[in-house]
Amino acid sequence: MDIFNTLPDYSRVWIYASTGKLSPEQSSDVQNLLDGFAKGWTSHQQQLNAKAALVKSYFLVFMVDESAAEISGCGIDKSVQLVKEIEQKTGISFFNRLIIHLEIENEVHFFNKQQLEKAVEEGLVHENTHFFDNLVQTKGDFIENWLKPVNKSWIWSKIKTLSA
Repeated sequence: MDIFNTLPDYSRVWIYASTGKLSPEQSSDVQNLLDGFAKGWTSHQQQLNAKAALVKSYFLVFMVDESAAEISGCGIDKSVQLVKEIEQKTGISFFNRLIIHLEIENEVHFFNKQQLEKAVEEGLVHENTHFFDNLVQTKGDFIENWLKPVNKSWIWSKIKTLSA
């Protein structure tokens, strides 16, 4: 993700995962919104060193290098407002925290609890299935740990109980 290359590894990260894949046209429109937003993103009238991108047509990723200006609650609220605007424009939710995203055969799939139970029973989801950990906190963590085997994630204990 070249867009984030100029930010240091300690930059803060926020990830919003969708409940559906954005079309190529939606993806282009959303990326344009994100680019404009990141360029003008401020916190307490201070310009933030920030980047934002749509990743894999499912994830809105915001990063801020706080070494120049720290982000505050009002700055974070501005990004949340943008995500809500994107939801309205696309008709796709980015705030459903009951959905998890997995990579299966190089494709992003998302599951609610019942769908996950079925996928585990059918053997589609197993310990080596890759999990998108949208709780990463920094760019370095995003690079190293955003996509990882599900058995190395916080959700593994819940998946193991499904297969027991």
